[in-house]
Parts: sequence; structure tokens; C-alpha cells
Amino acid sequence: LPSDENIKVQVTGQVRNLVIPKIEQEFNLNIQDEYYKDYINKPAIIARYLVLAPQPGQITQRPEQYYRRQVTVTGEVDNIHSPVLLTLDENQLFGGQDLLVLLKAPPKVAINQDQTVSIIGEVRPFAIAEIEKEYDLTWDLNVKRELESEYSNRPVLVAETIYHPS
Repeated sequence: LPSDENIKVQVTGQVRNLVIPKIEQEFNLNIQDEYYKDYINKPAIIARYLVLAPQPGQITQRPEQYYRRQVTVTGEVDNIHSPVLLTLDENQLFGGQDLLVLLKAPPKVAINQDQTVSIIGEVRPFAIAEIEKEYDLTWDLNVKRELESEYSNRPVLVAETIYHPS
């Protein structure tokens, strides 16, 4: 869990009623019942997966805390540089910058500017030679120069999955 309580998390799992003895038995746990008495027989998520879900500007403001970590980011598409390169708007955080996103493959469904999307992927430093080699990309020299001048030493979210939240 993040130490900064302003960073959201995304939890996926099964929703069930909180029946402590049943959950303790099923997952071999010893739950301190007194802490959860207000939640007994109410819906609870039995978490299978938990991931940080920061805003784009939270990543660009303090990228080192996200490097090499999986995240889920929801934001508005700001600029589309190519079928596999776009930015998400930083959501007016003071000092934040738009977040660069690299899609491993062109999306199956069209993505448009100003559209809200959710992206699951890994945050890493934007090192163009390393990224170009690792993902077998071939950008022409002008595109490389433009990307390097604008995004060098900034984070990039390498997208595994992109979808439109409901």
C-alpha cells in the first residue's frame, strides 16, 4: 500500500458478505474481529490483486516512486503523437506535467483526443534508445529528436492494457 494516502489503489477480487469465521477458515487467517465488527455481513472485496492507481500528474511530479512498478492510470487523452504514443492530461496538479504513454501495439479500438481511458502498465524512465530497442520500434530521426527534447528524463507509462472505463 502507498505511504501517501492521496494515492488511490485499484483492487480487484470477489465481492462477498463479510463472514469472518468463513473467511478465516478459507484463507487460513486469524482476523481481529473487533476491528471489523461494523462490517460483518456487509459487502467486502476479497482482494486478489491490488495496484497503485495514481493520477497522471502524480506520476510526473514524483516519478521515482513509480519507476519499475505496475500502475493503473485513468486520465484524459491530451495529445496523440502516433498510433502507439500519446499523453494523458496531468489533471491540473501544481507542478505536474502530462504523462507520456507508449502502447506496445496499436489499440484495437480507436482512441481520440479528450477521451477518458484507463491504462495498466509499467512506469519507467523515458530513454529512447532503450525503449526503441526493447519494443522493436523504428522512429525516424526527426521523431526521435523531438521525443528526446521533450520527454528525456521524464517518465513513460508502457501500456499493457488500455480500456475505456464505464
